[in-house]
Amino acid sequence: MALKKSIFGAFLGLLMVQPSAASDPLLIGYNSDWAPYSSGGSDRIRGVLPDILDEILEFHMGIKVRHVGYPWKRVQKAVETGSIDAMITVPTKTRTAYAYRSQEVVYQIEMRGVVKAGSPSLKKLGSKPMINTLRNLKSCEIIGSGWGQLFYNKHKIQPIMANNVDNCLRMVAGNHADVTIRSTVVANRHILSENLQEKLVVMPKVWGALQFALLLSKKSKYGPNFLKQFDQVLKAMKTSGTYRILVERTRKLRPAS
Repeated sequence: MALKKSIFGAFLGLLMVQPSAASDPLLIGYNSDWAPYSSGGSDRIRGVLPDILDEILEFHMGIKVRHVGYPWKRVQKAVETGSIDAMITVPTKTRTAYAYRSQEVVYQIEMRGVVKAGSPSLKKLGSKPMINTLRNLKSCEIIGSGWGQLFYNKHKIQPIMANNVDNCLRMVAGNHADVTIRSTVVANRHILSENLQEKLVVMPKVWGALQFALLLSKKSKYGPNFLKQFDQVLKAMKTSGTYRILVERTRKLRPAS
């Protein structure tokens, strides 16, 4: 075991990144309202995602990182224009037009439906949790959600669009929408904060997973070679078991509730 760790450490040492932008921190943007994954304004961003990237980039790759949080649409636009170097998100076709993507998945999140307690949609999805059932219901999705865009386009469903998670949950609770598909952790947190525990139910059916990659602006001083090195480091961490330990530790530090 000690030999395996020493070999892994030596491998990572060879991959310490020294880009031309090394004097400048790698600026990574996050959704400022997505606890426990990322939350907080400007430079006060905290959460599972910045914790994981800190470990990979600073500890294992020796890259200085600066994390910032803003509304999600603003983050994506900033990566497109190059004023923010990178973001961690679903690599949609739109996003990969202006950003390079890591080939390794950095983090994965399961997505489940949230419905009103005692509603017809609860009975329908409970007995037949299939796409055809979902097509006959009014779904609520968040503006700017890459996973939602891919999921609903694939299944030819036109959702009702809302600005944030809370608005979707209120629409379901108020019978303006039948279901919203969200990360279980995020849904439970927002249900609690909105005091909707008696009105909403998170269903067991997993509709898909958010597979997050690191996306680097094509206008960033950190070029595509940086992502190749990032992929090598992350792959080595997964092989050695270091990544699994990191995720488990981070989840304990940032619990679901």
